[in-house]
Amino acid sequence: MLGAKVNHDDWFYSRLKRTEYLSSSEIEEMQNEQLRRMIKHCYDAVPFYRKSFGEHSIRPHQVRCREDLERLPVITREDVVENHRYFISKKIPKDGIMTRYTGGTTGKPMKMMITGRERMIDNARITKQCAMAGMSMQDGQFHVGPNTGNMPWRYDRKNNAVLFSPLHFDDRNIGTFTGLLKSYGFRFMRGFPSLIYLLADHCRENGISDIRLDAVITKSEQLLPHWRKTIEDAFGCRVFDQYAQVEMVASAMECGSHSGMHVEPSFGIIETDKHNELIATSLVNYAMPLLRYRTGDIGKVAKNRCSCGRCSGRLVEFQGRKCDMIITKNGKPVNFSPVMSRIQRHQNIRECRFVQEDKGSLRVDLVIRKHESLKSIKRSLNSLFDGEIELYFNVVSSIQREGKGKSRFIISKIQS
Repeated sequence: MLGAKVNHDDWFYSRLKRTEYLSSSEIEEMQNEQLRRMIKHCYDAVPFYRKSFGEHSIRPHQVRCREDLERLPVITREDVVENHRYFISKKIPKDGIMTRYTGGTTGKPMKMMITGRERMIDNARITKQCAMAGMSMQDGQFHVGPNTGNMPWRYDRKNNAVLFSPLHFDDRNIGTFTGLLKSYGFRFMRGFPSLIYLLADHCRENGISDIRLDAVITKSEQLLPHWRKTIEDAFGCRVFDQYAQVEMVASAMECGSHSGMHVEPSFGIIETDKHNELIATSLVNYAMPLLRYRTGDIGKVAKNRCSCGRCSGRLVEFQGRKCDMIITKNGKPVNFSPVMSRIQRHQNIRECRFVQEDKGSLRVDLVIRKHESLKSIKRSLNSLFDGEIELYFNVVSSIQREGKGKSRFIISKIQS
């Protein structure tokens, strides 16, 4: 979703702006009030929770603050898929419900239901987060993501945006896309970081230095450090990372201090378990509310005040999807970070993907420039795994994307 043009007098946008610099105690009070309303709604109108509360002997008045959330069971994606119709509020008229789908990068896309109210809230969130990066929706933008139909690109007159299709980032089109950056001259860009990186890398490789932006907002994928640096160097601007989901359980955005992503306090409550998996409770989606939902994302929440003056918690040490792990012969998991740090040493790797179908072996798909030595890449990765994984290297011209065009760095087909 691009985000509709939201007038600054719009109620939802104004509410988000009013909460931006609340103190920690004010944030807690606001969230607890929203939580009590959501809990009552779930008990009164959502069949799944009416049954679940009964099975766990929970009454709505027993969940009055975020600490009380521990009384509720944690739910998973599988719970939502298997009981989909029971998560939909009975108070929402059927003709007022709209359908959205998750990206499907971890399996079959999951269907979520919203109303016009939730859509306006989400648009207001996007507009507010763009403002944090100094970006106005009215100024025009480049957007890298779905919504182009089958075309490589199109101009969206309503939102004053040039849309680039994530499924058409090949050698034939990337030069065209670069030309559009010049001809339209917008100063902002939003979208998938892996593809914005390819645009920036194309500019760097071809000596194109006259495309300057004021800000880039990355979303929907984990932003890798070398992607951030390449984008900032190529376009002469700062990159602001953003976190959200179709499920509308949580949202976060970097500020100008770039010391983590500020959690949007009126959007949802984030907890973490002992493995640092994010468990989130929606405070806004009354059409299909999810309470204590396992997001599948790994990270930590810092609660100290940011140097920007905001007191909302910040997502830090964000590591992406829980399923993005490589398993050694001995069953030891290897997460995203050390693998990525090795890849970053090789500046001439354009794209890569690790595919694991069984423990102890791994296929490495690589898109590399001609002057990169495959021997050095093999040596670097073999030393990381120290014989615990047998590596098979596959040099390709491009890496096929999944779902809505997102990039997956690690694909594990091992059943957990």
